[in-house]
Amino acid sequence: MSAEPHPPWQRTLATLGIMAGSFAFQETAVLPALPTIQRQMAGSGTTQSALLESGFLIVAAVAAPLIGKLGDLHGKKHMLLVTLAIYFVGAIGAGLAPNFVALVIFRALQGVGGALFSLSFAIMRDEAPDKLSVAIGWLVGSFGVGACLGLGLAGELTRALSWRYIFFAEGVLIVIGAALVAALVPRSPERAPVQLDWGGVAWLGAALACLIMGLTEALLLGWPVAGIFILSIALFTGWVMHERRAPEPLLAVSVLTNPRVLLPNIGSAFAGYVAFSTFFLVPRFVQAPAHLPPAVAKQVHYGFGAGVIDVGLFLLPVGVGVLVAGPSGGILGRRYGGKWPFTAGLVMLAVGAALLALVNGAAATFAVWLFVIGAGFGLSIGAAGVFITQTVDVGSTGVATAFNSLARLIAGGIGAQIAAALIKSESIAGTQAPHRPAFALAFGIAAFLALVGAVVSLFVPGERD
Repeated sequence: MSAEPHPPWQRTLATLGIMAGSFAFQETAVLPALPTIQRQMAGSGTTQSALLESGFLIVAAVAAPLIGKLGDLHGKKHMLLVTLAIYFVGAIGAGLAPNFVALVIFRALQGVGGALFSLSFAIMRDEAPDKLSVAIGWLVGSFGVGACLGLGLAGELTRALSWRYIFFAEGVLIVIGAALVAALVPRSPERAPVQLDWGGVAWLGAALACLIMGLTEALLLGWPVAGIFILSIALFTGWVMHERRAPEPLLAVSVLTNPRVLLPNIGSAFAGYVAFSTFFLVPRFVQAPAHLPPAVAKQVHYGFGAGVIDVGLFLLPVGVGVLVAGPSGGILGRRYGGKWPFTAGLVMLAVGAALLALVNGAAATFAVWLFVIGAGFGLSIGAAGVFITQTVDVGSTGVATAFNSLARLIAGGIGAQIAAALIKSESIAGTQAPHRPAFALAFGIAAFLALVGAVVSLFVPGERD
């Protein structure tokens, strides 16, 4: 029997929770401010503003598994501090960016933050393996707290000061979080030094970059996508073949194909699609018919005429839902196993998206459906983390959980861009204002995919299967 961890696991969990909340603040606070950033830095070009998120996703796609593996090999606390330092540079650089190109570069640098959750989950597995499900639930709940603050304060910061202060505020929070991590999080267990699979990193990074560029930029710019996707498939095939031969693979293919890893990753991808498409659609839905010419506004029979601050308030129930469901998911997972919270989360995502597709009632009703989506997202994140950390060996925890975050991020990018393409293709004649059926179709697709994910989750084996 191992001795009681020192410092106590509760202290480590509280510290990582503060860090998770800080990260969530930045990632959600940017959402309501994107229209303002687009107007001030990128003009009216939707395609230009899309670079902000596609650059972030590409860096996250490459950095998450790489940093996860480095954490497994050389210490998770050490890599967590390195990641926070890089993220800090990205935040301050974005706040000071003199032009749009610099903003895209520094925002992309923040993509390293995609590894923060996977490193945190892996640290808690080291510190308190018998309380892992509860710990992951509270980390997800902390993410909900940060999301609430980000969504609630972003509009006010943008209106009263500038969108740049969102990044400056995050810089301050990251410094506080890094200081707490350095002082209170114990060092990871020592790892025997082995050679990092740089070939696997290169193959995977190139494949993911092609995939994300194809899915984000091609939809908006009208580039021929077939060649990009064929190249991406070829690169993924090359990565798999390389990993099978590598003496120290980035992540063994057998781990990724394990049903308790593969199926939660598929379900997480569907959850990410719903969440990120919702984040894209809701601001555009609730702001209608404000800022439209009177003749066009008469043809728009949806929306609430929301302003910048109101957009954050409409999205706030999503963060509250994550906050409430995260800890609950951990407790339920410990008692009943991860399958049922995971399935319930995906069902809630399907129900919430379906109701958004079908109902355009009062603002309060709209907020309830968004709370349901947030709660479903929180349940799915926590349960997937439990599945994977309980399945893989200790030396693969960081990179395996990074792949789970990666599935959610990539599918989220796909969801946002498909939603953008749908509402752009179904607009009122002679205008850029979308028809109501375009939103219904986008939310309906999200609901269908979440339901598919729920069905997939039913086939995840139990711990004894």
